[in-house]
Amino acid sequence: MGRIRPKWSLRAIYGRGLPACPGVFGPVNGMPGSSTLGPIFTALHSNPAMHYPVVNDTSTVCPTTFTPGSTSPCYGRSLWTGIIAPFITATGQPLIYPVPAYGQLTLTDPQRQDESRFSLKFDHRFGDRDQFSAIYLFQDSTYRDTYIGGDNFIGPEYIQTGRGQNLGLTWNHTFSPTVLNTFKASYLRHRNDFPAPKGAFGTPAYYTLDGVGVDLGESTGSPQFFTDNQFQYLDTISVVRGKHSVKFGGEYRRTRNGSSFFNDVFQTALPWGVEDTMTDLAFDDQLETFLTGSHYYGGAYYVSASVNPTNNQAPTLYRGYRANEVAMFVQNDWRVNTRLTVNLGLRWEYFGPPHNFKPGIDSNVYFGSSVTPVPTVNGNPFFPGDNPFYAGVSTATIQTRDHELWNKDTNNFGPRVGFAWDVLGTQKIVVRGGGGVMYDRIYNNTFENIRFNPPFFSDNQIGSPRNGVPVGAVSSPGLFTYPFTSRALYNAPGSVPLPNPRHMDQNIVTPYYEQAHFGLQWEFAKGWVFEPEYVGTFGHKLTGLSDINTYDGRVACLPPTSTTPERAACVGAGFPLGFSSTRINATSFAADNFRSNGYDSNYHAFQASVRKTYSYGLSTSLNYTYSKALDDVSDLFLNGATASGQGRPTDNMNHRYDYGAADSDTRHRLVASVSYDLPFLKGNRWLGGWGVNSIIGYQTGHPWTPFSRAVDVNRDGVKSDRIRPATGNIDSTFLHGSAKARSIEGSGPTLLDTSLWSTFTCPANVNDGLWCNTPINRNSVYGFDGKNVDFNVTKTFKVNERAGVTFQANFFDLFNHPNFLNPTAGTGGSSNQGSGDFSASRATWGDNGGHRVTQLALRFDF
Repeated sequence: MGRIRPKWSLRAIYGRGLPACPGVFGPVNGMPGSSTLGPIFTALHSNPAMHYPVVNDTSTVCPTTFTPGSTSPCYGRSLWTGIIAPFITATGQPLIYPVPAYGQLTLTDPQRQDESRFSLKFDHRFGDRDQFSAIYLFQDSTYRDTYIGGDNFIGPEYIQTGRGQNLGLTWNHTFSPTVLNTFKASYLRHRNDFPAPKGAFGTPAYYTLDGVGVDLGESTGSPQFFTDNQFQYLDTISVVRGKHSVKFGGEYRRTRNGSSFFNDVFQTALPWGVEDTMTDLAFDDQLETFLTGSHYYGGAYYVSASVNPTNNQAPTLYRGYRANEVAMFVQNDWRVNTRLTVNLGLRWEYFGPPHNFKPGIDSNVYFGSSVTPVPTVNGNPFFPGDNPFYAGVSTATIQTRDHELWNKDTNNFGPRVGFAWDVLGTQKIVVRGGGGVMYDRIYNNTFENIRFNPPFFSDNQIGSPRNGVPVGAVSSPGLFTYPFTSRALYNAPGSVPLPNPRHMDQNIVTPYYEQAHFGLQWEFAKGWVFEPEYVGTFGHKLTGLSDINTYDGRVACLPPTSTTPERAACVGAGFPLGFSSTRINATSFAADNFRSNGYDSNYHAFQASVRKTYSYGLSTSLNYTYSKALDDVSDLFLNGATASGQGRPTDNMNHRYDYGAADSDTRHRLVASVSYDLPFLKGNRWLGGWGVNSIIGYQTGHPWTPFSRAVDVNRDGVKSDRIRPATGNIDSTFLHGSAKARSIEGSGPTLLDTSLWSTFTCPANVNDGLWCNTPINRNSVYGFDGKNVDFNVTKTFKVNERAGVTFQANFFDLFNHPNFLNPTAGTGGSSNQGSGDFSASRATWGDNGGHRVTQLALRFDF
């Protein structure tokens, strides 16, 4: 067993504006040096970019060991006047922490969003046969949040800026009354950046492992810059022949995407506690030396930084990916008779694998030989040694390639069919139906993170729990620096870990989905239409992420170190000494973040609507949807429904175990809208022209997954498995948030009691009781219902026959009704049974239904 770290409890929240008591901790007898406030802490803490809240506690008088400020009270309290630890007792001095207040603080988080947009359009006719049009769209936006720019609750300002521009050109040429050619060319440029606020660029992510919710620097993954460019060319020829209207053509798209991702470029430091934070990782390091004469834990859980292992420099940050996409299509609208029209079509798509414009810096993982048994020495009975897929994993290698990171997929044919039948020939009842196959490109974020693959990138973590090397001002002097000048030390022998490569399946293909619909349109009264419809969508070969370098039962019987229930199960199964827990490819990788096609989904919905077309200034609609969405994974990265929230499936070897309600599953949704032009003074240019609009919505909640960060039922080495109700059944009241919601002190609405949930014990007849999967579905509990009312008032001023000005006042979430999001996923989320606010909502919907948003707008039409 490792040495036990001395434990004590300290809770503090510190803030900015602390020049009044700039003193030092008293020197500790027998310890080298003194615990002075560290220069890194001082520099970061006094940085105006950090935006810490100032909360003055004037009840404390500055101690004589500090020099009081001339204009400010002392911000601090003496935590320990009689200290039990011997190293403090020896000093006779209390520890004074320069903080504004102790305990929890309730803060207002200011947010701001600015947006502007405009459009230009031009049309011109060249004679009788040619017509040209052009349109330009521009949108600019900036979003700011005062505190969330770090890795903790309070940090520097978060900034997101975006700009979108779209230029579209269209040329129509008429060859004859029955033949028309349309050529379109467009350029789309979209920029989405996350810059550092002034003064924060180059600061490390610096926050404590203990409960101080402040980050002294920018987030580990910031800043980030993304620019997408797309050039698109489309030519279509339309031909009318008798009862057939045929359209065919081709399309070419060229994408150019540039991005820079400063992932851990300026270090991350996670000190054990606030003392280590304030002393630049010196306090615990010195304490451990004083008590034990050596170093084991040091002053931090870990520090980390990214480095190019080939030259000890910062990795190349910029990537510029290029790709080509081609499509061809043909479509025939066939008017069979006056009451029946049939549509037939076929589309072929090709999405070319991307490549970096700069050669020699990107790599991917490629499978080796699939010959079994796997050539490895492993006594684990659950090791998949006879599986050809895992044989390829065991011999996989990382290779640098400039082109074709994965194989080309050229058989993406999508047939489509549809019909419209006028049942009575009066256009009062029309039956419609159709179906087709559609393909979807693999979006950039799926593959762009291969920038973090070796051999030219490594994010190295140094710390006793990570690589066995203690970190601190004494044990590793010069490692943690600001400004950052010690990158080469992170590439020292023993600091470079096994990589966690981003692995694009070399055999990945284009995801696709089948879609079908059937319904009718019935005009049951003049201006009133009723439309019931079935809609179904079936996704296949969808992309997802899993760790293919682990397996179920991998850590089921670790070498025995104590008497535990797991140890007893291993003895009973005939493994008293345990067995190996090595990974499948134990020499090349740690986790293998595999992105592949192994996922499916389906969606079924009954939709019904009643619409009143516009007449006498009034239009209205009522829409209802009953639906059910099921899938294996809902989002490649933001997979909140799997227990870990890390994007991986709960069982990496069996993705189907996560088949259940989709994250977005909404069983019932009802939306009503009304638009009314007020009738009074309609003929008056200045007093008339009033209108009101409203949208009223209600929906049932989305599902979520209770789990425990302390549970690894399938023993694959990831403690994030699902838990189940202690009774073995889910009570019906758990299925809808409104039925069970309550409030607890210091939290938002919550759903469940931790005592109602328990860890599943594997039966002895399943894998000898050593591992199994909890018998409960993913997304088994439904969250909070949502209600929202939006309201709009318009006033139009008619300037002349061709021009007018419209004033709009928009009120989103008119009644300021809070709609709560589900408990958060991930290891620190409230979906975790071990969380103090288990099952509690931590946030509302946002701008759409989370709080009232008032918007005033002025539009000029001419």
